[in-house]
Amino acid sequence: MTLWSSISLSLWKRRSSVLAYQWKVIGTEELELELINASANLGGASASAAPQIPPTDGDDDDDDADPADPSGRSVLGEVDLVMRVMLSFCAIALIAVAIVLLMLVYFDIEAHTEQYFGADYPFTRYIPQVLYSAVPVLLSVVLEPVVAALNEFEMHPTAAAAEDALIVKQFTVQFFNRSVMS
Repeated sequence: MTLWSSISLSLWKRRSSVLAYQWKVIGTEELELELINASANLGGASASAAPQIPPTDGDDDDDDADPADPSGRSVLGEVDLVMRVMLSFCAIALIAVAIVLLMLVYFDIEAHTEQYFGADYPFTRYIPQVLYSAVPVLLSVVLEPVVAALNEFEMHPTAAAAEDALIVKQFTVQFFNRSVMS
């Protein structure tokens, strides 16, 4: 399975590179970042308006911007993005732990079903299995908007970065939901 997925991923990367070259869209993510930074430097003002200089507190050292960074992004903005990603990662980890705990609760219910209902009702041993088969479907429906909201919370600088992060989050949640709960 691992070999198959590695080969498929390598072939997909090769195919996407060929298509990007043919469609002449190589480097569009850098262009998107440049456009975002240019609009941030204008401060949302029109191109004809003079750029406004932010007020200073009299200090010569600028804690927000890195002079070596020509993009104009502030260090605090990057720290904010890292903090948002870390909070999102913690939320995904808590979701994974909750799924594992739900599985353990199922095993406990399954072990004690006959003890609760007795041997007089043999069909009762199937109740936990029926419930357990419905849980991954319900979790999938419930967790999809949660994962999308976590991704929006991170506020990625480009659409490609946001899409990549969403794919990783969805894969992680669905992996725990489908493999642990099945």
